[in-house]
Amino acid sequence: MKRILNTGILIIFLLELNFFYVWNNATLSVYNSKYQKILLVLITLILFELLLAFILKKYKTYIFGNLVISFVLIWVVEFIYSKLLYEQNFMQVIKASNSYLLILLYFIFVYYLSQKGVSEKFLHKILVVSTIILSFLFIIQWNLYHKFGIFLNIPFNVRFDELRITEGEGVINVGIVIAFALIFNKQVNKGLKIISILAAFIGLFELIFVQKTRLAIFCVLIGCFVVLLIKFHKNVKSLVLLTIILTLVVIASINSSYYKNYISSADSTGFSYTARQQEALFYLDQIKQHPLLSMGFIDPVKFDRSFQLVRGPQGYLFKSDVGIIGFVNTFGIIGFFWYLAFLYKTLKYLFVLWNSNLLNNYLELAGIWVFLFTSSFTLIIMDSQRIIALPVYLAILDGAVKRAYEKNLIKFNI
Repeated sequence: MKRILNTGILIIFLLELNFFYVWNNATLSVYNSKYQKILLVLITLILFELLLAFILKKYKTYIFGNLVISFVLIWVVEFIYSKLLYEQNFMQVIKASNSYLLILLYFIFVYYLSQKGVSEKFLHKILVVSTIILSFLFIIQWNLYHKFGIFLNIPFNVRFDELRITEGEGVINVGIVIAFALIFNKQVNKGLKIISILAAFIGLFELIFVQKTRLAIFCVLIGCFVVLLIKFHKNVKSLVLLTIILTLVVIASINSSYYKNYISSADSTGFSYTARQQEALFYLDQIKQHPLLSMGFIDPVKFDRSFQLVRGPQGYLFKSDVGIIGFVNTFGIIGFFWYLAFLYKTLKYLFVLWNSNLLNNYLELAGIWVFLFTSSFTLIIMDSQRIIALPVYLAILDGAVKRAYEKNLIKFNI
């Protein structure tokens, strides 16, 4: 079983990383892209089925089990609702909704991390090393674009008259926060710290110069800053020194041409700003008309009413641009309260670790929570491009709380 699980998890991450975008396979891309996770979901369901007997036996030990299962039940209701309301065939609804089932990876990751000799460092290493490889490849592609064109299997666009790649918005951005936190974790060995330093710097470079996503930069930096606050909240001198260093870096950045590009691109008269306004108004209006379950799962077919329902009258609106509004547009008020429960419950257990004086060993959990919260308004974790980070986060937090409980460090019942 362990060998099957090892192979399954390896395939899951390779598919999520699209084989690092070096394999151009048109058939594979149909079923495995940032919008389609059908292959990933199939493997997840197979592994879940193989582990089902163990999961049911140990269900009460899964701290976030009820949270995950309640979301899957909401998904089932929305699936039936969407099938009946829009008269779509089964595969159309699956196509529009399959990525949400990746939340079931939580059970698989928790089971794997509970095995002898396995710890959360396994997931840390995967994300940190993946951040280095993806960032390196994207930076090379960005740098050589004008000479050699596109040689990676990636969609792309242009910003600041340069190539822009946003495929790393999921793994790279979460990887940066994790890597940054590992740098300040005394329990991390020297080898992983060196790798983490490399991942943090090369990831930030990719984020700023290749992704060029303003709000993603803000969310990542805020997450990293919270890591520093927690780490040095009792060491005023170190905190002041780091603040001075960061201030100098910001001042130096203000004088750069890239900073000016970012400022000018944030102009309220620009297309990006006006498009988000239109998206927010359009999807909010749909929520008002169908508040409970909202719009459900719709496969947008061109030249069909379904396309306008998802993409707006002009056909260029995206739910993924407006974060929590887009999520509620799909799942309604029920989904909104589920998401609040997710944020509340994970924050509650972060305070459990804080009260147990164990949070310094899991700084990445605090940093990622802040990243998830701030990005809820734009690049929400529930989007297909980023949702795999959710079960990873829940599994690591699950293990951290259990470890505190086993060591009798928790000061109140979990």
